[in-house]
Amino acid sequence: MSRLFRRQYLPRKWSLSPCDSHGKVRWRTKGVIKVWPMFATIALICVTHWIYVRARAQPTVACFVLQGDSREEFSKSEAIKNTWGGYCHRLEFIDRNTMGIDVTWNEGYPSLSMKSFRAWEYMFQKYVEIDAVSNPVDFVLKADTDTYILSDNLHKYLRRLDSKLPYYIGKQFVNQEGTPFVAGTAIVLSKASLTLFMLASRETGHGCASSTFTSEVAEDVALAKCLQSLGIYPHDTRDEDGAERFMVFNPNSLRLASSPFPEWYTNFTFNDVQGPGCCSSEAIAFHMVSSDELLCQVPVFDEGEWSWRDLQSMQIDRRLRWKCRQQRSGSS
Repeated sequence: MSRLFRRQYLPRKWSLSPCDSHGKVRWRTKGVIKVWPMFATIALICVTHWIYVRARAQPTVACFVLQGDSREEFSKSEAIKNTWGGYCHRLEFIDRNTMGIDVTWNEGYPSLSMKSFRAWEYMFQKYVEIDAVSNPVDFVLKADTDTYILSDNLHKYLRRLDSKLPYYIGKQFVNQEGTPFVAGTAIVLSKASLTLFMLASRETGHGCASSTFTSEVAEDVALAKCLQSLGIYPHDTRDEDGAERFMVFNPNSLRLASSPFPEWYTNFTFNDVQGPGCCSSEAIAFHMVSSDELLCQVPVFDEGEWSWRDLQSMQIDRRLRWKCRQQRSGSS
């Protein structure tokens, strides 16, 4: 410690080793009390800086869920709001009643690509467009009402990616025409990809224009063809062992003892492994999840496989367990 520091800030008689030979604390002067405000200020500055750095390192994610108009859809949306949706920096449930969206579709599968297009457009205008938003989010996630997102793993994965680059993320397939696409159960676009998509959609006749986009019934294939016209292809999201991070099935269907995968899946996927090795320990998304699983259960990874664990057997989140009991009593 420098003499200047000692002269300016420490009492003259303060020992820098304030313990006596018996290990008992012994301050040699009361003047040390004057030093503590300075140390407290330095500690506060260090902690504030650490929190700021951690916050900057965490990517911001805006999530939207396409929901229908049935009672079951609303029940699942409510479950998402109380579970994984709460970890999104922004969360929207898209239907015909969403404030500010351009409603040019009717509910139902034939109009799904139009609904999806308007949802991406809405999220861009509200959370990404630089001219309209002061602090754009880094990524936008699209999910269905029967999708379960493991938010910690999602943020951990996105932390390694630069949102200023055009990323197109999710479970990758190749259709009959040879077009690689990401399954619509869970799609993540970086702000760069979504910006390119929306700017191109304003050009008449472009592959991303609404008329072209909606001519494809399958909304995930429509998005893939649009992005392909911009030179953007699905990012490989498998881990270093080739196991999937994004799944289109329920964990129960991915276990070795369950029924075999359907033919369409094995024909178009890059990884048709079932049981241990099928799914990464850093899994991000599961699909075909029930209302009870969304609200009352948690996916856990054990011995190479994912399975559900009931919240009631876990001493966590008393509020959520209460909501779970309410839902189960209402459905019985």
